[in-house]
Amino acid sequence: MKTFSFEAKQEILNLRYDSFCCATSSLCAIFQTLGEIVFRGKALTVSLAIDHDDMFEFVTQTIEKFYGKMTEATEIHITKRVGNERREWLIEPSLGEKLLFDTGLVSIENGMRKINRHIEKTMVLEDCCKIAYLSHAFCGSGTVSLPTEGGGYHMEWSTKNPEMAEDIANLLAEFGVLPKTVKRNDRFVVYLKDKDAISELLGRFGAVKSMLKLEETSAERDMRNRINRGANCMTANISKTIDAAAKQLAAIELIEQTVGLESLSGALFDMAQARKEDPSASLATLAEKLKISKSAVRQRLDSLFAVAENLR
Repeated sequence: MKTFSFEAKQEILNLRYDSFCCATSSLCAIFQTLGEIVFRGKALTVSLAIDHDDMFEFVTQTIEKFYGKMTEATEIHITKRVGNERREWLIEPSLGEKLLFDTGLVSIENGMRKINRHIEKTMVLEDCCKIAYLSHAFCGSGTVSLPTEGGGYHMEWSTKNPEMAEDIANLLAEFGVLPKTVKRNDRFVVYLKDKDAISELLGRFGAVKSMLKLEETSAERDMRNRINRGANCMTANISKTIDAAAKQLAAIELIEQTVGLESLSGALFDMAQARKEDPSASLATLAEKLKISKSAVRQRLDSLFAVAENLR
């Protein structure tokens, strides 16, 4: 069974970009979350570990759209894992190095190649590129869950790179989303618990079906909570009615066993008889039966209590 997180990622990864800027922003996020920069001779390239078919198709199709057909020199090693396959993918060095420079992960500084741990600013200049980065960083290292999957609403990005975690948090803040960051073992996790923020991000990421599913789940949950609160309130009211009736019956029984109900006034006698005949009746039911108001019922029951107290 596919998880909510898997379905959301599938929606995002099935989208394709027409603009080079958004395409490189998305590749930058994927390389940072799933990749490792390696040397092949004097050249740098990137090795990717991918276990999601849609991720593999997104990366290959995006690269081929903007860089041309990938060569056979690209190495792909497939290893079996429980339930799926994992692709260890080493991109051919000349293409790999170009991709690393275009995505800003490698730059030249003082004549030397430098590996950038932060997100290169040119990758996230426009809002569309920021969303491309955030959504594909989520696909590479994130997860999202519904309350139905245990716990509450939750969305996160997990990375070994503290600079990347900081940059993701800052990008989210630019869209009015204020996440929290925590270190979990050797990873830095940026996460959200707010349902509305998660829903908005899924919509921005293009995972519209997942956004609607989240909203539907939220509506169903709110409805169940309202029903439960109503049921709890009703149960509490019933319990109060039963407890009060038991005390009233005990007072009436004391009067009957000591001085007899016939000693009561006509109004109190009728009240005592009505309660004995219907021990679980509400004040409204008793009022209707005796053709009096609820306040009158309450006053007469209080009077019966007073008589019983005087007989104790």
